[in-house]
Amino acid sequence: MGTTALALLGSAILALTPVSPPPPSVFRADLRHTGVFPTHAGAALEGVRWSFPTGGPVRGSPVVSGGLVLFGSGDGFLYAVDFSTGRERWRVDLESAVCSTPAVSRGLVFATSRNRRITAVDLSTGHRRWHRDMGPELPFPWGWDYWLSSPAVSAGTVFVGGGDGKLYALEASSGRTRWSVPTNGRIRSSPAIADGVVYVGSMDGRLYAVDSETGKSRFAFETEGSAIDSAAEGYDRTSITSSPAVDPESLFFGSRDGHLYAVDRRSGTRRWRFGHKVVSVPGSPEVGWVVGSPAVAGGLVLVGSSDGKFFNAVRAESGEEAWRFPTNDRVFSSGAVADGLVFFGCDDGHVFALDAATGVEKWRFQTGAMVVSSPTVHEGTILVGSDNGRVYALQTGPEKPGARPRRGVFWREPGSWRWFQGDAAVRDYFAGEGYSVLDDAGLVQFLGQTQLAPHSTLVMASDRLPDDAVGEPVEDSAVRRYLAAGGRMIWLGVPPAAVVFDPQTDKPVRFDRSRSERLLGVLQGGGSGDRLGVRATPEGRRWGLPDWWIGGLSVPAEAVTTILGRDESGRASAWIQTYGPSQGSGFVRLWGREEPIPDLSWVQAAAEHVE
Repeated sequence: MGTTALALLGSAILALTPVSPPPPSVFRADLRHTGVFPTHAGAALEGVRWSFPTGGPVRGSPVVSGGLVLFGSGDGFLYAVDFSTGRERWRVDLESAVCSTPAVSRGLVFATSRNRRITAVDLSTGHRRWHRDMGPELPFPWGWDYWLSSPAVSAGTVFVGGGDGKLYALEASSGRTRWSVPTNGRIRSSPAIADGVVYVGSMDGRLYAVDSETGKSRFAFETEGSAIDSAAEGYDRTSITSSPAVDPESLFFGSRDGHLYAVDRRSGTRRWRFGHKVVSVPGSPEVGWVVGSPAVAGGLVLVGSSDGKFFNAVRAESGEEAWRFPTNDRVFSSGAVADGLVFFGCDDGHVFALDAATGVEKWRFQTGAMVVSSPTVHEGTILVGSDNGRVYALQTGPEKPGARPRRGVFWREPGSWRWFQGDAAVRDYFAGEGYSVLDDAGLVQFLGQTQLAPHSTLVMASDRLPDDAVGEPVEDSAVRRYLAAGGRMIWLGVPPAAVVFDPQTDKPVRFDRSRSERLLGVLQGGGSGDRLGVRATPEGRRWGLPDWWIGGLSVPAEAVTTILGRDESGRASAWIQTYGPSQGSGFVRLWGREEPIPDLSWVQAAAEHVE
């Protein structure tokens, strides 16, 4: 047989070979709802690639299919925008809030809306194909009913829960009902599918497992919340709104009874549960809702807490906590895992990126409104909605050499004296940006970890150092060792160690500039407390300093390594003294006035500057 004939035969064989359709794009990355996205993601935030405005809060997750980002909004529209540019391709009015995550399969997009309806639209055009109304919603007096069940599509069937308490299996091409299974509560949990079984939670406090072909029950697992009288408690302690995640052995899901559960996925028996304590309530009871959907990766189960105000990881095998990341507000958003990182939103408006194995923060982004949407990761971009009505495409990249992810802000309870009056504002600002708030003991411990110094930055909100950080000789103090090892310290107040205190009264008795000079190795040349106009040098602008400001406590220009800002007399008002070979390290002197700093963003820019 000749070459041409072989080629024709090969083409014919290929034409006859069935081509598998791409897997569906669904909530939580896959039908098992593992929350693991098989794509790359960077440990550094490079910026906002684009943001897309809608007319209502975006509380579902975006999904990506065919180069389009699909998402719903509280304005009642289902949107499709170009992944690369953020430009709108189409929108369709579903006539009620779309607070669910769409599913995409075989050219159709499926989405649920508040009018008790699931609608199928054409992926390419947004034209409606069919819709199906579900029954009247079951009573639910407790509120916090933020989401609808997000559909999952498998083998030509759409699985979705309804406010009428039913789990539906619908024919994907027509919306015709194949079967439905009733429960005793609204279903806001999104179905997960594995090995011919559909798993979903109900607001009646039970996790249901049913056969995907027939709807026949496999088991119904009762949580502790199923037996709690929420009316007697005064708030909902029963509902499951979390969507289950499936691994080879277990199901993982959260409950409003305050627990994260692991259940054997074949027998329906409990393997373990992990309680979410609320430390602000006397006795720290386990009553923090677990409404997010867990992610399962690397032997860990990762999920957030409501009033517990944390995001944590527990070991899938034992239920023991591996790490905990405290947050400033509730976490309803579910974590998305990619490339060893986990991304989630918080009610304080931030989107966080943590190392999934350790819980160490890599970056955060402030949207300005609650983030209950769960992120999606696609080709290095984090896609997430916010209650400000926008969907953000956050571009990530590799962590840059010289980055300082270990960050602390030192603040001590003011005693009888302090000079810089903006200390509490600095503490609160940087705590809100993820810096660890350090007391005296915490500062000494931070300074003592000199092996981590090249990756560290310290903002000194308080200008009175603890004795253990200075000591004698000051040239060999914990402060100097930290700086020499490559640490960065941002100083705002009176020169360090220059004020001497009476050991009996703890009141200042004299100003000893020589001690500060020995500590820093910087001759202050008489010093200048004059408040003079300061202009940033080119190097200062590179560090994020403003073009000009009013500064004080300047030193001779020739006394320091780098000048960031010169005052009217030519002295260094903002400067760096470097002690080791590490670029960008050392003692960074800014401000130099008693008054609070009106705009702390430039202090943050200097603290986080990367060489």
